[in-house]
Amino acid sequence: MTYHPDFFGRKDKPMRRDCEKRLEYMKPHVRGSLLDVGCSEGFFSFAFSGTCNPILAVDSEKRLIDLCLETQKKYGTMIDFVVGDIGKSIDKDFGIKWDTILYMSIHHHVIARYGIKKASEVIRWLSMSGKTMIFDMGQKNEKNCEKREWWNALPGTKDPAEWIRNYLRTNTEYKTIDRIGGTTVHGVERVLWKLTK
Repeated sequence: MTYHPDFFGRKDKPMRRDCEKRLEYMKPHVRGSLLDVGCSEGFFSFAFSGTCNPILAVDSEKRLIDLCLETQKKYGTMIDFVVGDIGKSIDKDFGIKWDTILYMSIHHHVIARYGIKKASEVIRWLSMSGKTMIFDMGQKNEKNCEKREWWNALPGTKDPAEWIRNYLRTNTEYKTIDRIGGTTVHGVERVLWKLTK
């Protein structure tokens, strides 16, 4: 199975513009078993369906998982799409340790919904379950986000990327935290990180 660029060619909601770029940065680093946390419409799960196995893709919105399942019927992939809220799943055991965890553009929402203490527990729990994590999150310097709940939940800092690196160093089991790329979101660069044990 190869990646099909028309997965998200729907007129009602165009694909986020930076997905293709983030995918290119991620390709050399994603392999083996894959857990996609906050999979949304499944872009990255589908993109890696030809090279990763098994794949478990989780999102808290049922309508998004339903869209993933519709796409899967069309292309015949073998991805396990499930509805689940990572903030409420911290005590669950997914049954295996993952080679790669994708945890992208989600953590700032977890912070906003559950608070920084619970969010820190979530990311530590995830880090114990995966050999490698690919991570990005919203940053306090992103433009025109002041009215968003997640923006208000993040601490103010002069260097958001450095704050995120230190946060990951303090709150995960990973030994190495490397910047592997970055894409423009809300007018600023959002850093893409690779975390390894």
